[in-house]
Amino acid sequence: MARRARTRIDDLLDAWALWLEQGNHHAAPRSVLAKWMEGKGQILPSAGGADVVCAAAFPIEEQVEAAVLAIALDETLAADVLRLEYNAAHAGVCQRHGARPYNPHRTDQAAKAALLNVSVRTYRSRLSWARGEVERRVVAR
Repeated sequence: MARRARTRIDDLLDAWALWLEQGNHHAAPRSVLAKWMEGKGQILPSAGGADVVCAAAFPIEEQVEAAVLAIALDETLAADVLRLEYNAAHAGVCQRHGARPYNPHRTDQAAKAALLNVSVRTYRSRLSWARGEVERRVVAR
């Protein structure tokens, strides 16, 4: 099988994986309950005013992570495939699927498909779909 040409989405997903590996991801936004507990029974306004921020204000890697989380809501397998393929926060995927031991740098697509209990063809189709979704949700903005 011939290798496909490297595209901008490859560079973006590699940067996303590196960003996650370096621990730059942030905790999820605080819930109303968390704000209530922090305010000891009162909901305190945030110091910066409104909590709504333009998506363009976030680093591109954070936008990719948000897109992958959104994909996971609809198609968990596709998000898992994307995380395994790019070695991006793959520990959670391995834990969910019970993979031990797992070396992400010495595992090919066939082994990753076996870890997810799917065929290589399904693995590749979910990977292609997930890459397209990330591109549609992040790059096409």
